[in-house]
Amino acid sequence: MIRRGNVQPSGRVTAGERQTTVQRSTGIFTLVQDGAESILSVATRVPYSETAYYYNYAAGNGYLQRNILFTDVGTSLRVSASVLPDNQIRVRLTPRISYFSAERSGAIDFTEATTELIVPHGQPVSLGGSTTQVHEITRQILGYRDRVSSSETNLVLTATIQ
Repeated sequence: MIRRGNVQPSGRVTAGERQTTVQRSTGIFTLVQDGAESILSVATRVPYSETAYYYNYAAGNGYLQRNILFTDVGTSLRVSASVLPDNQIRVRLTPRISYFSAERSGAIDFTEATTELIVPHGQPVSLGGSTTQVHEITRQILGYRDRVSSSETNLVLTATIQ
């Protein structure tokens, strides 16, 4: 467009703040029949440098003899569920480790840390979180929270009746 005479600029430029949040999520799940139980695998292989925590916890609580040396550790939750009236579900979660050693292998349920919840059908309930190392969720459930991170993993339970 061509104009004769003076040209006055029209329009304006504004600057604003823009914040972008990226959220990635993955899900792990288990199916449990009413009144039955299942195992929800959290971490199949804990880094070797972290196995001492689980060994010390298990030995300190009398779950095993002190002469066993863990070579591999995995963490999971034993999940049991039962349907209650009014579309509610009773969920029992027991932290568990599985281990390998030169002498034997086995699994230990940390029964003193069992948690029982009554949750409404389909409603998410936050159970905890940790740094990006998923196996550390089990450590938090057992009461060890000495970690700081700019990135976290949260464990959210959503029980549904099928």
